[in-house]
Amino acid sequence: MASEGKHEKGKQNISLAKYIGQTLVTVVPMVSIMGVAIAIIMQLDLTKSVTLFLCFLVSGIIIGVVASLKNYRRFLKPIYIMEQGIIQVAQGDLTQRIVVSKNSDVAELGRAFNLMMENFDGIIRKIREMANSWVISSEELSASSEEVTATNSSVADHTSQMASEARTQARTLQQMSKMVIELTTASQIITERALNVSLGAVNSEKHSEEGLAKLSVILTTMEGTNNSVNKSVKTIEDLANQSNRIGSITETISQVAQQTNLLALNAAIEAARAGEHGKGFAVVADEIRKLAENVASSTREVTEITTLIQHSVNFAVQGMMQTDSKVKESVVSIHEAQEALTVIAHATKAVSVDISDIASSSERMLESMDEMKLYVNTVLQVSEQTAVTAENIEESATEVTTTMHIVATAAQSLAQNAYQLQKEVERFKI
Repeated sequence: MASEGKHEKGKQNISLAKYIGQTLVTVVPMVSIMGVAIAIIMQLDLTKSVTLFLCFLVSGIIIGVVASLKNYRRFLKPIYIMEQGIIQVAQGDLTQRIVVSKNSDVAELGRAFNLMMENFDGIIRKIREMANSWVISSEELSASSEEVTATNSSVADHTSQMASEARTQARTLQQMSKMVIELTTASQIITERALNVSLGAVNSEKHSEEGLAKLSVILTTMEGTNNSVNKSVKTIEDLANQSNRIGSITETISQVAQQTNLLALNAAIEAARAGEHGKGFAVVADEIRKLAENVASSTREVTEITTLIQHSVNFAVQGMMQTDSKVKESVVSIHEAQEALTVIAHATKAVSVDISDIASSSERMLESMDEMKLYVNTVLQVSEQTAVTAENIEESATEVTTTMHIVATAAQSLAQNAYQLQKEVERFKI
C-alpha cells in the first residue's frame, strides 16, 4: 500500500510539473514579448531594455507558476482524484468516496460522484439480497417440484391400479348379471310348475277330506314341523340381516333349492307309498327335483362369488335337518294310523303344503332376483364410472408430472442464474 501511495504521489507530482511547464511555455513568451514591445515603444537603451525584459520574464514565470498551482488545486487535482476513484470503482470497489474541498470548482461534481456511489452501493446490496433470495427460492422450488413429481407418480400408480380393479369388478358384475337372469328364468319355471301342481293338490285334497279326522295325530306332529320350519325361517332372516344384499339373495335361493329338493324327495316317497294314486305326484315331484337341481347348480356358481355366506348357509341347513327329523316323526305317525285314507290324505296334504311353500318361495325368489338385478346394474354403472374417473385422474396426474418436470428444469435454470448473479455481485466491495 505504501509503494502504491508513493507511486500515485509520483504520478501526481509529475502531472503538476508537466502542467506548470505547459503553462510557462504559454505565459512566459507572451509576457516576454510584451516587455520587448514596451521597450521598443519607449525607445529604451539596451541596458534598460534588458532589465525590463528580465523583469517581464521573471513576472511571467511567477504568474505562470502561481496560476498553474491555483488551477491545479481547483481543477486538475480533484479531477485526478475522481479519476483514481473511478478506476477503483471499475475494479469493483464501491466503497470509494471523494473528499473535495468546498472551494473547489468541481465540488459539485464530487458530491454527485459520491451520491452516485451511494446509489450504486444500495443497488448492489439489493441485487445481492435478491440473488440470495432467488437462490433459496429456486432451491425450495426445485425441492417442492421433486416432491410433487414423486407424489403425482405415486398417485398415477394408485389410480392405474384402481382403474384396473374397477374394470375387473365390472367384468365380474357383468357375469353375475347374466347368472341372475338365468336364475330368474329358472325361478319363473319353478313358480309356474308349482302353481300347476298346487291346483292338482287342491283337487286331491278334496277327495281326502273324509280321512282328516283320523289324521289329528299327524296334524299335531306337523305343527311341530311348522314350528321347526318357523325357527329355520327366523334363522335365515337373521342371516339375511347379517349378510349383504347379494349374500342374502344367494342364501335364500340356495335354501329354497335345498328345501325344494327335499320336499320333492319326500313327495316322491309319499307318492310311492300311495301307489297308483301317487303316480301323478311322483312325475311332478321328479320334475320339481330336476328344476331344483338346476337352481342348485346355478346357486353354486353364485356361491363361488359370495363364499363368505357359506357358514351362515350351513347353520341354516342344520335347522332344516331338524325339520327333516320332525317330518320323519310325522311319517311314523302316519304308519301308526294304518288306514288307506290316512296314507293318501297325508301324501296329498304334504304335497299341497310343500307346493304352496315352493310357490311362495319362488315368488319371493323372483322379487329378490329383481332387486339383485337392479343392485348389480347399479354397482356395475358405479364401477364403470369409477374406472373412467380413475383413468382421467391418471391422465391428469401424468400431465401434472410433466408440468412439474418443466418447473423443476426452470427452477434449476433459475438457481444457476442466481448463483451466477451472486458471483458477479461478490466482485463488488461494499
